[in-house]
Amino acid sequence: MWKASPVSVIAYLLLYAVAGVSFGALLMSLHRYLLLGAVVLLVVIVTTNRLAMELLDLKVVNQQSAEWLLWEMREARNAVDQFSAPFARNLAISIASLVPMVCVARVARARFREQLKSVPVAVGAAFLYMASGLALYHGFKPYIPVESNLLVYGAGVILQPSPDIPSVDMQPAGPPEVDQVILVVDESVTYEAYVTQLRAGWSSWDGIDFGEAASLGNCSASTNSMLRWGLRAKQMLAGADPRLTPTIWSYARAAGYETILIDGQRSGSYQNYMRGKEAALIDRQIGIDEGFDTDLVIARVLHELMEQPGRRFVYINKRGSHFPYSRRYPLDRFPGATTAEEHHALAVWYTSGAFLDIALKDAALGRALVLYTSDHGERFGEGSPHCNAVPVWQESSVPLVLLTGNTTLARQARAAAAVLKDRASHEQIFATLIHAMGYDLRAAETEYGSSLLTARAPQRYFHVLANPVPTKKRQKTVIEFSHFPHRPPQSGAARSMAAD
Repeated sequence: MWKASPVSVIAYLLLYAVAGVSFGALLMSLHRYLLLGAVVLLVVIVTTNRLAMELLDLKVVNQQSAEWLLWEMREARNAVDQFSAPFARNLAISIASLVPMVCVARVARARFREQLKSVPVAVGAAFLYMASGLALYHGFKPYIPVESNLLVYGAGVILQPSPDIPSVDMQPAGPPEVDQVILVVDESVTYEAYVTQLRAGWSSWDGIDFGEAASLGNCSASTNSMLRWGLRAKQMLAGADPRLTPTIWSYARAAGYETILIDGQRSGSYQNYMRGKEAALIDRQIGIDEGFDTDLVIARVLHELMEQPGRRFVYINKRGSHFPYSRRYPLDRFPGATTAEEHHALAVWYTSGAFLDIALKDAALGRALVLYTSDHGERFGEGSPHCNAVPVWQESSVPLVLLTGNTTLARQARAAAAVLKDRASHEQIFATLIHAMGYDLRAAETEYGSSLLTARAPQRYFHVLANPVPTKKRQKTVIEFSHFPHRPPQSGAARSMAAD
């Protein structure tokens, strides 16, 4: 900055001083208990912001990223456990940076108590702080410190009304192919872990394995929300809000299915961008928390549901293998793992190895369609295993398996799998599900892209940002790829795609 313009540096420092002094005055004008609360909030804001920068490559906490971070608060304890050293370091930095402010505030309160307690001083200090902050933000990018407005933006998110969800824009073309339509979304299961820990044990179920598939996102909230809302690629690429289209619940109910959500990650509250009006479309929400054995209990509940007559659509969020991996299985029963990869492999095996054997035992698969996948993959090493602002391809690498005893669906899926092996993506799940419910396949694919029942290799892949909801500043929340997301174009599935 100094080399570019010494005058700019002087102006910057003056504005920064105004911001600091006015903010200090605002804090000093507060009652001592409110002052303490303000300091605690500042510690939370600055610590969260620094962690987001260090671990997730976020350059700024804005409305888009703040909303996503708030929806991910359910993972706060896991994050602290996984990243204890960075958390402790950034917490110490945050506290140290606020100590001088608190000391000045205490001295000022002792000498100028009456003057600082006046409302005009507080209002004026707040105005000066905001005005100088805006001037700094708009006039001195990229030199200003990163924004720390998680709680400010979060208040807007909490107060944001639940959007109206439109009715379905197509009607069932005939009776459904199956009575039971089930989507099982695992947590943090990589395609590699599926191959090494699950595939051999699941082979007796004669599932149709689509190989390595591309997840729609590298974070639980974005992937699960888009699996529920459906990806209408053209509209989202043009900046459309994906919440303003019919949901999977809407299609299921219109086709006469009972809608059920089984959640092994959070009991009794919303997650993954779900709001009240969407939740109202779910007939039954079943929260399950049984520690290490949560997924085994989910399998038993699913088994009981599949034995019952009637049509139902079941969406399952498994507890899965989220970091820290060593807390996803009983260490005392399975000792010996030392690396993150070894702990992750054991977690995948323990939480999912027996899942199909329990859930599908004696099940009438002739009247059922079961789709299994994971919300995202994992990368091992420095930084966060997933949810990075600049992802790597391993975060998108997930399994995708279809199981059905319905002759027509099985024949279509096997023919498609021969072409889609290691080329499929989450985008193809939505059209597959609603066709199984009785909707016309061509109409479904027109809106939501090709299904897992059509033998056609995809010409593009999509990656949805951590927050798929557009804002005025960021209207486009989906990225288009001609190859597997974030993987170099001439590697893996991308090579076979290029050969075609």
